[in-house]
Amino acid sequence: MKKFLFLFGLLLASLVSSHAQVLGLEAGAYGSYLKPKDLDKGYGGGVILRGQFLGFLGADARVGYFTFSDPSVDMIPMEVSLMFRVPIPIVSFFAGVGGGYYQFSGEKGFSLDDEAGYFGTAGIEATLGDMRLFFEWRYQSLEAEVNKSGGGYVKGQDIDFSGNGFTLGVTYFF
Repeated sequence: MKKFLFLFGLLLASLVSSHAQVLGLEAGAYGSYLKPKDLDKGYGGGVILRGQFLGFLGADARVGYFTFSDPSVDMIPMEVSLMFRVPIPIVSFFAGVGGGYYQFSGEKGFSLDDEAGYFGTAGIEATLGDMRLFFEWRYQSLEAEVNKSGGGYVKGQDIDFSGNGFTLGVTYFF
């Protein structure tokens, strides 16, 4: 996974060009909190690449890393979303929908299948020169199936990762 994150970082760096400016591309990092139904709260972060297609329509792609306790589970989300923005100078509001592929690793002798899920999001962002600061709420719908029993979990049992989360991040315009 470290190789994938490194390659994703190189991709972001290679987009620094006049083409990136025309497409309204921005790249950055974020930190998140997520409270799934079946687990204790989780924290994580990652990198993000955003693009604006029209004045109000954009998309983003993210790769991150989350860790949850009780039970101890790590999650690597790889997500894309379509965003609708209300462009107001300096401050704007957005809402979107997206989906992703989620890789898991569990401790205490159990493991989880990798799964696909989806989410909805809404937030506010402030543009400060060449940077954008954003805060978003999201609801994620995701269940992962136990594929190896252990730690009180039985093979075939679903662990519900659905729940509310919050993200704070910053991006830089190319």
